[in-house]
Amino acid sequence: MEKPMKTDIYTKTVLTIIAISLLVIAFNNSVFISPASAQLSRSDISYCWDLATIDKVNERRWQIHTYC
Repeated sequence: MEKPMKTDIYTKTVLTIIAISLLVIAFNNSVFISPASAQLSRSDISYCWDLATIDKVNERRWQIHTYC
C-alpha cells in the first residue's frame, strides 16, 4: 500500500500566493456596490430657489434657506 505524498510548506505557500494573485487579477476592476447618483430636473431646482430666503447672519456672512 502506497503512502500519500505530503506537500511541503514551501509548495503550499507558493500555490497560495499564486491563487491570491489570480483572484486579485480576476476581481481587480469589479464594482460590487454601484455609486449613488441623483436625478434632478430643472423644475425641481427652480422650485427650491423660488421659495428661498436670504438672511443676514452678520456683516460679512449671509445664509440662504431653500425649501425643497
